[in-house]
Amino acid sequence: MGRLPNIEKWLVQVDERNNAMLKVALFDVNMRLYNNNDVYKRLITDIIDHMIDALHRKYANYPEIRGISGANVGIPFNIVVIKIKRAMKTVDGIFINPKYKRAESSNVITVASNCGSLRLEKDIPTKRYDAINMSYFSIDGVYVQKRVDEREVCTLQHEIDHNNGILITDC
Repeated sequence: MGRLPNIEKWLVQVDERNNAMLKVALFDVNMRLYNNNDVYKRLITDIIDHMIDALHRKYANYPEIRGISGANVGIPFNIVVIKIKRAMKTVDGIFINPKYKRAESSNVITVASNCGSLRLEKDIPTKRYDAINMSYFSIDGVYVQKRVDEREVCTLQHEIDHNNGILITDC
């Protein structure tokens, strides 16, 4: 298999101080084109494949990644891919144009968090909701709305925040 790559070779924005792109909101995928134009859909699915590849790589200088955003890989589109653990297996959760808001009766919690793009020396306390209402499009182009209160809720907020130009150091 050879040497493990460093995370910098896969994640474009690796330094908050030297990359203003981390503070820029990304573009939503045009779902009318996605659902009606095969060339555009292939472009977006190729980007998603690249993100999945980056998500599942082992890096020499970073522990296992739980999620990845378009911002992480320098893609200008609002796409998030996360690892979802269910019943002893991991599947990829793919979210096109994800948005979230605090779910009714949710609580604000503080979690220890880090980020592959910033690579902080140690985890920092970050405020998150323990439940969110989110909307997104599936890879099949179907609009989905759902409440999320499972273990992935913090990862989803982190990655969606990335695509909105918000860093964990802002939370």
